[in-house]
Amino acid sequence: SLKKNMTVSISQRPSGVDVALDEACLVQKAASLCTHGRFLANGDLNFALKVIAFPTRLMKAYLPEQMQLNGIINADTEIQKQKSLLTGRYQLELSPATFLFQGKEVALGASSLSGKIKGDTLSADIDLALAGQDYLRGRLQMDTGRSQAISGQITASLREFAVLEAFVPQLSGAKGLLTANLKVQGTLKKPVVMGQIDLAKGAVDIAGQGFGLRDINIRAFASGGQVNRIQINGSVLPVMLKQADSPEQVQLKG
Repeated sequence: SLKKNMTVSISQRPSGVDVALDEACLVQKAASLCTHGRFLANGDLNFALKVIAFPTRLMKAYLPEQMQLNGIINADTEIQKQKSLLTGRYQLELSPATFLFQGKEVALGASSLSGKIKGDTLSADIDLALAGQDYLRGRLQMDTGRSQAISGQITASLREFAVLEAFVPQLSGAKGLLTANLKVQGTLKKPVVMGQIDLAKGAVDIAGQGFGLRDINIRAFASGGQVNRIQINGSVLPVMLKQADSPEQVQLKG
């Protein structure tokens, strides 16, 4: 429900119409969404949006089927445009949440996305807390203008692979330590990735195929360049899995 009546002011100018929206809030229990703004005939504007305690279950209709996210979102955004220069900031925070996909449940920690806008430059800082001490962090910058240039860095550490198993149900019993330290350059159409990804003391079962992989120690190194070459070194031990209906031992009589 609206916290108070929405007030919209319209003023006629020689160049067009100025529109002003006083603060208006939609409130439901502890959740609220508030906004206000001014949109001038000369193209200048300022706009703000603030979201408090928004339950993510209300987003279910916009998520893929069999996917559900249970948590609380807080968000704060301000955007201005003056003399054709667009500036602003945005921040989104997700409380510790539960992610469900195809019947599998994954616990997520408190996460955030924030950044700034200045002209054609858009920046983003990502801090995604996964299960336990796992994380994915990134700092990216993009030119939304003609160059479409991108730059940034991504780091990750992953010991719990429930997220992977949720999306790839053929895998089970995944273990190990996956770490990544990557730099991103180039353009949106032709990104260049440099850095390395390591998987140490890894193991996984591929039950549908009847085998698994043990002692996985792999390093993938991307050197960048025009061909985005990736070099992979390491070792892995394949093993056969005992089927549930197979006998413990085979006896021959005769």
